[in-house]
Amino acid sequence: MAGGVANDTDGTLTMVDSIVNDNTTAGGIINDGTMTLSKVTVRNNQGDQFGGIANDIDGTLVISNSTVDQNSSTGKSLGFAGGLFNFGTASLTNTNVSGNSSTVEGGGIENRGQLRVTNCQITNNTTQMIGGGFDNRNDLTAFKNPAAVTVVNSSITRNKAFTGGGLFNLDGVFALTGTSIDDNTAQEGGGVENSFRGTTTLTNSRVSRNTATVDGGGVVNDRGKLTLIDSPIDGNNAISTSGAKGGGLAVFGGTVQANDSPVTHNSASGPIGGLGGGIVVSDGSLTLYHSHVTANTASTNGGGIYNFSGSVSIQMSPVEGNKPNDCFNVPGC
Repeated sequence: MAGGVANDTDGTLTMVDSIVNDNTTAGGIINDGTMTLSKVTVRNNQGDQFGGIANDIDGTLVISNSTVDQNSSTGKSLGFAGGLFNFGTASLTNTNVSGNSSTVEGGGIENRGQLRVTNCQITNNTTQMIGGGFDNRNDLTAFKNPAAVTVVNSSITRNKAFTGGGLFNLDGVFALTGTSIDDNTAQEGGGVENSFRGTTTLTNSRVSRNTATVDGGGVVNDRGKLTLIDSPIDGNNAISTSGAKGGGLAVFGGTVQANDSPVTHNSASGPIGGLGGGIVVSDGSLTLYHSHVTANTASTNGGGIYNFSGSVSIQMSPVEGNKPNDCFNVPGC
């Protein structure tokens, strides 16, 4: 039961110009029916599993011109979704999701259903573990279709996590268009982490100024499928006191295709690491097509690209002007 507002499976609820500020231990809003929130502020709510809003498997939720901020989920093992927990079908338009926190996953938003985000700001959300801005993952015990997130003309900024500062996609589908992913922080995957069986596509979406304290300052692909289209990776950093890899992009298995997506001005530094200022590939495959790799820096080796044992294909993509060198173990570079 929600601490603030509950809408059951047969209910239809519309809220306009409202404030939900319950500050209880059971979260703010839970929806099992059809709910529309317009010009609503959901703030300072707290729960064990979700903080601000939960949209259940039978729920259809529409949020517009609203604010979801300063909510928290605090359960030690079930602290999901500081701001929004979506199991059903949800859409957010012209809405700020900011300053929310969780202990486990999804500081801003935890998605296990179907979610569309348009003209929104996902900012300053934190989690102790996975997915500072977004966490997206399948719940195959309840759903036949994969969890899917579509983000359009939005910003994902200044979020923080252990893994996936801006967003983490475990095994669902994540598509971003016209969206900036900037100034996020994590130990791995400062901006984006696409993992396991996840499929993530960035189109005309910049990844910049993100920081990892170990690997993958901008983007990590760990066994998933990642496609970049007109999406520059610029000015990201992997910085560690012990070692760091992949200032811009880290490929730890799976497949990555970059089309017209330059990798520039990234850095990797560490006293025993500092490999792959622009890109590191330790497994899997990377294809660069019309995607130049320039002006990246590594403190040890592979200023542009450092390849351990993966497959790298460079097609009409200059790799030049990187320090201390352009490539390590990359045929034809």
